[in-house]
Amino acid sequence: MPLRVVIRKDTGALTISGRLKLTSGETIRVRERAQSNDRRVAEEEAKSLELKILRDDWLGKRPASRSFAEAVKAYTEATPRSNDTPKRLHRLLNAIGDVNLADVEDKLNGARETMLRPGAGAAAWKRAVIVPVRAVMRYAARRKWCDYPVFDVPQTPEGRTRYCLPEQAEQIIAASPHLQPLLTVLPMYRHADVRSPLS
Repeated sequence: MPLRVVIRKDTGALTISGRLKLTSGETIRVRERAQSNDRRVAEEEAKSLELKILRDDWLGKRPASRSFAEAVKAYTEATPRSNDTPKRLHRLLNAIGDVNLADVEDKLNGARETMLRPGAGAAAWKRAVIVPVRAVMRYAARRKWCDYPVFDVPQTPEGRTRYCLPEQAEQIIAASPHLQPLLTVLPMYRHADVRSPLS
């Protein structure tokens, strides 16, 4: 399926999204914010990104021209970031080392062992290592410093949504007099057709 430009429901931002099948049979998922807010420019960016990923798959990757440290520095200085971002990236840089951007993927497992507690789950690895490294690498790829990063992202199990049965909701409301006004107006109780004990 070719990459396409969609509008994110939560932010309204133009986002390049889709899945591409590589010659190895592996399917990679792409989802990143477009650089432009103009839809036509964003669609050109999506075509260019798709072409680059497929060309790298067929012809092999070009050697990266910069180091990971240079990419981290440029990424943190490009736009204002939260106060935690430079700290996290500095920890990653210490764990990965100042290697060439082409060698970063080979160092991710070592960074996992250095930065996370033993037995940490896939979600922790993704949040602490994969997501920030991928952000820096994508920034570098847009500047032609390296190829577009294609990491094997660990699958995280979906969480379960817990629901109250109407009888359980009534018991909670009855047992919490100080919260009754709040609990009786929450949408989930109204949709569950729970009658307020105050009515």
